[in-house]
Amino acid sequence: MKILVLAAHPDDEVLGCGGTLHKLSKSDNQIHLAFAADGVSGYKNHSQKEINQRKKAMLKVADKLSAKVVGKSRPPFRDQQLDRENFNKIVGWAEKLITQVKPDILYTHWSKDLNRDHRIVSEAVMVASRPWSAQLKEIYAFEVPENSCEGGIFAGESFNPNIYETIDLEKKKSLMACYETETARSGKWLAGVEALATYRGFNAGVSYAEAFVLIRKINAKD
Repeated sequence: MKILVLAAHPDDEVLGCGGTLHKLSKSDNQIHLAFAADGVSGYKNHSQKEINQRKKAMLKVADKLSAKVVGKSRPPFRDQQLDRENFNKIVGWAEKLITQVKPDILYTHWSKDLNRDHRIVSEAVMVASRPWSAQLKEIYAFEVPENSCEGGIFAGESFNPNIYETIDLEKKKSLMACYETETARSGKWLAGVEALATYRGFNAGVSYAEAFVLIRKINAKD
């Protein structure tokens, strides 16, 4: 199968579905990763060195997952400024990647995430993957620790998963550790990854899990 992850920033793919991607990488699947922004330049005191480090970490994660980064030379949009971009351009970015990869399964952000870039990418992906324009078999929305938290700014619209994937927590933490600048910037990320995996595992009756909202699944006739 072909799997495509359309995420706002490098590290979202690990935070949202890194454990699941690790599982998928062990079978005969083709994993593709794409990012709308660099995930660094939106910080007030960022440097080109940090941008380069994030890119290097992204490629390291892709290598661990035997994945291909689509458009890895440079993400097309400005970090934390997707709300200032022409929305149709973001939709076009997603459409182009979906057309290029022709994925069976697509993973992206939850539409009510606290991070504005995440929400805009989610909305653009939903437009780009509407049924008559992209015959995707399955579309899943993932959660990001902290940003998809319950009781956020969208009261009454908490992340309510209906799909759970058992994961190897240590493998997911190993992937997240590749993003050294992020784990150094905020020491809570690895703890957050473990806490959320434990909580979702408890929800599902397993040790550790990732949770998703199933957006669409097509069961084709033979």
